[in-house]
Amino acid sequence: MKAVILAGGKGTRLGSLTADIPKPLIAIGEKPVLEHQILLLQKYGITDIALLVGHLAHDIEEYCGDGSRWGVSISYEREQEPLGTAGALRVLERKIKEDFLLLSGDVMTNINVARFADFHSSKKESVATAAIRDTVTPLHSDLIQIDEQSRITRIHLRPHPEGDIPGKLGIASLYVLSPRFFNFIPAVGKCDIEKEVFPQILRNGGALYGYYTQEYIRDMGTPDRLMCVRADYENGVIYHI
Repeated sequence: MKAVILAGGKGTRLGSLTADIPKPLIAIGEKPVLEHQILLLQKYGITDIALLVGHLAHDIEEYCGDGSRWGVSISYEREQEPLGTAGALRVLERKIKEDFLLLSGDVMTNINVARFADFHSSKKESVATAAIRDTVTPLHSDLIQIDEQSRITRIHLRPHPEGDIPGKLGIASLYVLSPRFFNFIPAVGKCDIEKEVFPQILRNGGALYGYYTQEYIRDMGTPDRLMCVRADYENGVIYHI
């Protein structure tokens, strides 16, 4: 299986921290979050990795190189303008012909990648499978509903009406995607996975599944979240790879 990491964002919510360093190179413990992700992939035998880069792309390319020091092969696609989480994938349509793993470059996780991929494979009709979990901030999260087979039936995009929050299941920015996913990405323009593509798949009767997990998945895209992730790492909440 191939993995794709979205590593092109400017990280504006982190303020001055990302003025001269790309968000995926911010350190968690002794290593950048991006390196933690690469090591996790390598642990599960995923050695073909594509990095979608944009903001301060050269710094990421210089740090990661061809990936050989971690025993993986890294290729790069440079984004000339922000295209969103789905729009950025457009350049890979001709290069990916099988299911692939997609990660956001600001997420720390210890998810069992093999179990996640196996779950997706068991749902033969799935266009996409998203890692889902109970969110502690449902008011500020995009929420979903699933049926007894874990098929996603509804997506509730934020903001939610005060006092009318539809559950607490949130999508955790980790996905296994079928090549059929590319059929739902508009040919041009900026496009987001959860806000545009997933609703479009549901409207067209396509199958989306949620992989429920209580494993550690947390983004470090704000100063408060970064502080929490660093504390979790130092306290052993996230195992060290």
